[in-house]
Amino acid sequence: MTQLKLSMANPDKVRICSLAPGYLATVSSESIVRVWDTVNEESYLLSLTDLDESLSGDKAVCVAFNEKKKVLAVGTLNGKLAKWKMIGSDFRNESDWHTLAVKDIKSIT
Repeated sequence: MTQLKLSMANPDKVRICSLAPGYLATVSSESIVRVWDTVNEESYLLSLTDLDESLSGDKAVCVAFNEKKKVLAVGTLNGKLAKWKMIGSDFRNESDWHTLAVKDIKSIT
């Protein structure tokens, strides 16, 4: 069994989801999503602010991945839903994530 230490700013608020074998996405009440390549022990960041300026200062608090649609969804503290779509098949390539529209979900009942 291999062990990997995942280091983040708010370890008590971390949320994790699996993207594919060997790949995880994490959020921890920051303005970023970290994508981990657990095999090669590397990671990169997806920024909420780079996705949409309306997310400036917002914090990612939950994360989920739809494997069939290859869509990574992140819920924010201010009630927004940010989404990225994996266009390629290689999760090691940060540029294969394409942004989708940000939705305000705090008013949806």
